[in-house]
Amino acid sequence: MPIIRSFRNGDLPSLTNVWMAHWSAIGTPPQVNLPRLEQATVARTFFDPGGLLVAEQGGEVVGWSHFAASADDGAATIMAVCSLPNLGIDIARDLLTEMLIRIRAHGFTKIGAGIVRDDWFGYAGLEPLGHGIGVSVKDERFVATLREAGFVERFAVHRMEVGTMFYRPPVSREALQLRRSAKIESCRLLPPDRRRSSGLSHIDIERYQLIDRSSTVLAVVDFWFSDPEAEVLSPSTAILDLGDAHNRGELSSAESYLIAAALQSLESRNIRTVQTTVDSEKKTLSQQLGKICFESTDEGAVWGLDL
Repeated sequence: MPIIRSFRNGDLPSLTNVWMAHWSAIGTPPQVNLPRLEQATVARTFFDPGGLLVAEQGGEVVGWSHFAASADDGAATIMAVCSLPNLGIDIARDLLTEMLIRIRAHGFTKIGAGIVRDDWFGYAGLEPLGHGIGVSVKDERFVATLREAGFVERFAVHRMEVGTMFYRPPVSREALQLRRSAKIESCRLLPPDRRRSSGLSHIDIERYQLIDRSSTVLAVVDFWFSDPEAEVLSPSTAILDLGDAHNRGELSSAESYLIAAALQSLESRNIRTVQTTVDSEKKTLSQQLGKICFESTDEGAVWGLDL
């Protein structure tokens, strides 16, 4: 039987090895090393070692999990559960059982599993989570463990990506008109509060605006880039934060043009891939992103349990 305990400072190399083994058994090995994992997990002002659980068996770290309070009052979120692939589902089950005990002890009344469009927990950009698609459908062991514990699927999401090399946006009459009548400006943006500033301390946010000749702002989108001094997100990857467009479930013609025009400029910054996360029910938005060359590359879901 494994021992489930709280994180210790000396665990980081083993946690990195488990993360790599877990995800390499599922798909393409992620570009993650110890500094990136450390930055995403423990190098945060809000880090609580009691929320990072380690499974140890025979003196070896064989799995780990991480939970924290979410932005919603009374709710906790499970960001990660991973284990060595040769040990079956038991390690994940033991980690989840101990997490539920601790989450109840903290007085939380709701639990979510999986992060989506993370601007809170510090994992944004960490491969293979990226912008966050909840629990990947490829992580069958974790999905089975959640079902067994009584979690239910809340909503499905998918990752969409586009390459920037030789990117050419589709030509349309509206795009030609906007190119002739409006300009694009960008500026650095700070997160809206101190907590999110800590959760995104490894991210440089740039706001792109499309402005017409009368100085009217026609469209706004944000791109997230890796901070080279606190690297979690790969420097060759950027994240498109759809913001209000995702809430509406559609892009205006000005927003589509702005995103496509920004993508053309990113190759010169050595950005090779841009990714975003879209709720699966947002069919119109997904189709519009497809028209500017985004493709769906992964699927996941957010799971929940009421205590």
